[in-house]
Amino acid sequence: MKQLLYLYLILLTSVTLAQEPAETAAPDIEAKDLSHLWLNKFPISHEGKEYKRPEPVGYFGEDYQRFFMHFISIIQNPSDKSEYLIYGKTRLKGKISEIQGILKIEEIEVHKEEPETGIIQGTYHFYEDSKEKGSGIFDGVFKSYFMLVDNQIHYDTTHWYADGYENNQFEGSWTSYTAGKSYVCNWGDYRIPNRRGFDIGAGQMGVDSKYIENGWENFELATFPIANSEEHRKQIEAAKKKEAEVWWK
Repeated sequence: MKQLLYLYLILLTSVTLAQEPAETAAPDIEAKDLSHLWLNKFPISHEGKEYKRPEPVGYFGEDYQRFFMHFISIIQNPSDKSEYLIYGKTRLKGKISEIQGILKIEEIEVHKEEPETGIIQGTYHFYEDSKEKGSGIFDGVFKSYFMLVDNQIHYDTTHWYADGYENNQFEGSWTSYTAGKSYVCNWGDYRIPNRRGFDIGAGQMGVDSKYIENGWENFELATFPIANSEEHRKQIEAAKKKEAEVWWK
């Protein structure tokens, strides 16, 4: 009996070790409250300075209609640390809708470098009020980048100034409750996942001229690099103020 028990323990240990990924996060990372990585009310830090985090940029449908997503509240599920309860609002063509749902962490990787960085990957399911006309469900996957500084988890800004920098990439679809029809709906920080021929920018996001009229006029003006006249400068400043409007309250 003792020999059988000993053999069982060896086999159990072997299976456990075999199932553990080669490069995963320490268990305490998932246990920590990571909600600040997705909430815009928290600033980001880079080289000792703090900066206001911009609102995500997003598109809806095959015509790349501009789409807005804002998380108002994120609460870690006390009974399942890998789940976060989401409350927020969306905006599409002037229509503002409330959402509630779950963001679920499926995998965390840590890269042993200096500073240590990591990737969080998971799924999300957000629900609009089914009683509201034209409402539906958001489903998809997400990828977020973080860094470990003094054993604290921060929004990753290690390559903040690099061309193509991005974070919090949400890629999925919106499906109508009533019609059952699905539309692509993606958003992210600084860039949008699966940009295809829509984003033609190099160093920063730039919208192809054929899609500008689909809600991107103000965004393009606000992100214009250099004003070519005093009047143009005033237009850019006005566009930046409009981009900073708190539309979700």
